[in-house]
Amino acid sequence: MNIKSFKVKTVSCIIAIGATTINTSTVLAEPEYYGGLQLGAHVALDDNLSLSHAGGANMDVTKAPGLSAGFVLGMQDDKVRVEFDYLRRQNRLGVFDVSNSGTSALASGHLDAEGKAISDSLMANALYNIGNTNDWQAYAGLGIGLSRIQFSEATAGGINVSNDSDWALAGQLMLDLVRPINETVDFSIGYRFFRTAAADISVLGGNESLNFSGHDLMARLTWKFGGTKVKKAVTPAKRPEPLVQPAKPSKEDLENESNNESKSESKPVPVPLPAPFIVYFDFDQSKITSEADRIIRNAANAYKKHGVIRVLAVGHADRAGKISYNDELSLHRAKAVEKALIKLGVLKDHIEIDSKGETAPSVTTADGIREARNRRVEIILKR
Repeated sequence: MNIKSFKVKTVSCIIAIGATTINTSTVLAEPEYYGGLQLGAHVALDDNLSLSHAGGANMDVTKAPGLSAGFVLGMQDDKVRVEFDYLRRQNRLGVFDVSNSGTSALASGHLDAEGKAISDSLMANALYNIGNTNDWQAYAGLGIGLSRIQFSEATAGGINVSNDSDWALAGQLMLDLVRPINETVDFSIGYRFFRTAAADISVLGGNESLNFSGHDLMARLTWKFGGTKVKKAVTPAKRPEPLVQPAKPSKEDLENESNNESKSESKPVPVPLPAPFIVYFDFDQSKITSEADRIIRNAANAYKKHGVIRVLAVGHADRAGKISYNDELSLHRAKAVEKALIKLGVLKDHIEIDSKGETAPSVTTADGIREARNRRVEIILKR
């Protein structure tokens, strides 16, 4: 089997790897899926061709800036994004700068070129949230996959140079800035540095090793689907019923009560449940800290001790950041607490999660203010 046929057959393997990567949702807590379109500008790096089969002919190939377009499918769990994307990058050939024509039919010097350099890439990407502002979320990551490299009807000085293609391994470095437009649509801008391994391309009648590399500036529009929706309705806190002072019993009532107690066994009074357990979080985080872990363990122990059959975990956020982002962040915090409770032996069917975003603060603040006491999850035990 030659190298070219081997690479072509591995395309299906890369696609399977990408699909398997996206299906890792089975081990993540209720991830959110998304899909969309991407469009951008691609600046390809120049190629240097040294043709040993053409008497050592040597030339540099320049390419005009071009377009890149494709689609993306992915999933997000807390701060991690895993995605599969297709992207076509296309550049028109500019000039063949021939420094040594060797035994080829090309003349030395600058030769006007025609044709296109094209890359069709299938990539599996992983990105991590490295920071946020009020409106934007920053992600950095990398991708690996396959790319079909093609020189389409390439000519220089009127002489046919190449019209061939081959598959090669590819990788990319990625930086994305994501801004939610509404609850279901995100807009993002990003940068890519893309490069392939060497591919075997026929140039002037002989195979040469070429790669495809360059820079991309991208814009994306994606739609979310699946996952758990953030509840927007704010349930008002139930006011405690006023205490009513019982009337002083008469002597006759006391005698009757004493007689009744002697005739029947008294019913056990249920032990009151403990107050809500409050789990606090660092700014813009849903990670369980060591102190938070201690509080969650206390809640799990109380669940087992009191025979509780309902546990409510309610997530909250402070007012630093966009409302829609804080809605998602408070939900992620509630999910993190739910996952920790399950690991400690609390039955999943006994847990209910809710999120209030920034609508139910423990401490009232102005918009945009960070407040540690509002970055919390309340664990409430119920019978």
